[in-house]
Amino acid sequence: MVNINDAMTRTLFGVNVSLADYDRLHSLATDDRQISAKFIKFCWLDISNKKHDDPDLTNEDVRAEQNDRYEDLQNMKTSLSHGWNNTFFPPCLGTDGRLRDGRSRVLAAMDLGEKWMVVALYSYEDKENPLTNYLVNSLRANDDHPAAQLTKSADYEGAAVRLIINGELKNDAKNVDDFLYRVCRIERRFSNINGTVTKIRNNILRRAAEGLNGATVRRKSEDEWKQWLSNSIAKNPVYWYQNYGISDVSDVAFHKTGRGAAERILTRHILSDDGAAAGKVTHIILYGEGIRDSLIKDHVAFEDALQKFYGNMYKWVNHEISGVELKHDVNSPMWKILGVLPQFIDDDHHDTAYSKGHLISINDIRKLHPMNNVLPFAA
Repeated sequence: MVNINDAMTRTLFGVNVSLADYDRLHSLATDDRQISAKFIKFCWLDISNKKHDDPDLTNEDVRAEQNDRYEDLQNMKTSLSHGWNNTFFPPCLGTDGRLRDGRSRVLAAMDLGEKWMVVALYSYEDKENPLTNYLVNSLRANDDHPAAQLTKSADYEGAAVRLIINGELKNDAKNVDDFLYRVCRIERRFSNINGTVTKIRNNILRRAAEGLNGATVRRKSEDEWKQWLSNSIAKNPVYWYQNYGISDVSDVAFHKTGRGAAERILTRHILSDDGAAAGKVTHIILYGEGIRDSLIKDHVAFEDALQKFYGNMYKWVNHEISGVELKHDVNSPMWKILGVLPQFIDDDHHDTAYSKGHLISINDIRKLHPMNNVLPFAA
């Protein structure tokens, strides 16, 4: 239950902040800032009991570059520690308790010990196109204040593709152009003088034609995924120990797949002094970024590369010795991929796993690969 308060003045980052000043500075333009919404009032949001992994603070289905969020948050905290500026529009909060904007400012305030955040309260009419309204309002709000991270072309692409997949936007040039120019007001962020907006539109059409494989995946930074895992273990420790043999997030090597990922985990974890050299098994959990298709390919390529490195190590040793040839199984006992994080959005299997705090098996990911090359050793 969201807790709001109408106290006229509070201290925020060492500055006396008055709701009357927000009424004076911003009331004339409140309704234009959000679509399908009615401005109610400026007020205070109680953030004393909020946590970093609260769903409305993750912004995971809105922004494309969540992995930069830690650095952005540190910059935001540094800026806000010098005081609050009421000339910028405050975070937008719905009467449903969900933030549409201002997540970085709220997180920074929490980290700096603030208990309240000034917000603009809106009533959102989300009956016809709820996903459109939610995603667009989150993007549009960044027009009105210096965002922790500027809206990127991938943000518009990811939002549009998701709306097409969910049936709230037609996949043709006319409708996508209308969405970008009129609904999102993209020209406040990008000019089409050099064809930038046209390129964004064409990327949307191409990705949407691929269906779910063109959709952006659920995004969190490594620290945020670790917090998700820590919460999952705390809620169901028996499940995690019985199924994965771990009882703490420190028992796991988190790794983002992509170019060079297998080499990094081999050298930094498996071959480290406290890894295979000490007789310890490295438990691996994978995550990634981008679109669904690239994530599937990256995860499969990671396991294939790790298996190849493992086999080549035996060949190397056999070249170093004479008279004896070492044999090995297809799967090393010194490392194990526990699974991958549930990053697919609008996918029942992943959505359920995400809400329950479970992993997706690497074998399930292999089944989605274009080659469908499920290996006998895949977990």
